[in-house]
Amino acid sequence: GKRVSFYGIERLRALILDLAVRGKLVPQDAEDGDAAGLLAEIKKRKASLIKSGAIKKPREFEDAEVEELFDVPASWRWVRLDEVGAIIGGGTPSSTASGSLVDGGTGIAWLTPADLGGFTSRYIAHGERDLSEQGLRSSSATLMPQGTVLFTSRAPIGYVAIAANPVATNQGFKSVVPYITDCNLYIGIALKAFAKRINDNAPGTTFKEVSGKAMAALPFPLPPLAEQQRIVAKVDELMALCDALAGESTAALTAHQTLVETLLAT
Repeated sequence: GKRVSFYGIERLRALILDLAVRGKLVPQDAEDGDAAGLLAEIKKRKASLIKSGAIKKPREFEDAEVEELFDVPASWRWVRLDEVGAIIGGGTPSSTASGSLVDGGTGIAWLTPADLGGFTSRYIAHGERDLSEQGLRSSSATLMPQGTVLFTSRAPIGYVAIAANPVATNQGFKSVVPYITDCNLYIGIALKAFAKRINDNAPGTTFKEVSGKAMAALPFPLPPLAEQQRIVAKVDELMALCDALAGESTAALTAHQTLVETLLAT
């Protein structure tokens, strides 16, 4: 009939993300160049930020070898996640410090994983509560710039959003501040694609938690920047069709046919 299985829709979403990070969702274009060129620009930007004191020098890994999880196009490169952005944790002000937390939207944006539960938009500005200036000073939270890729690292692992403005988080995040901001949307897609893998590999008994070291060492498939932008556009297009399916409307039947034909052709 006209009812659509939401389980099937979620499987389609997962397939879209998987194809995206494998380089199979959009065709490669020789004019895009090679990811090696983008990586060189990222390294220059990273060195500049370290020199200026904007970020701390990241830890050095003894083993520079990066695990290649699957085959990617020849123009791509496998790198560690911390090679494309700084991995930033969060903090919470002391419960004894009065006035540290204020109503959301009235202070310095501060997010907890609960703020991303059920959140479906790409960009997030504020959560239920914000930090006051005192709250930011009295905690280990870091104010990260607009465009930061927010990733929940515990309770639960795998929520992803993009900061619409400068934002801090509590300890339930291991966020990525891209060295080149234009990479942030693709990074967000890749983290969604790898969320299950990250969760499955995370240690923990009472609850699982991903460490900053584990996030930094995550193997990351890096395409040229122009291809990243085409991937983001195609993912948005196909996810919009998934949204149409979930609406259980008459138009969902046409959307379903278009989506399946696109994926089969890919």
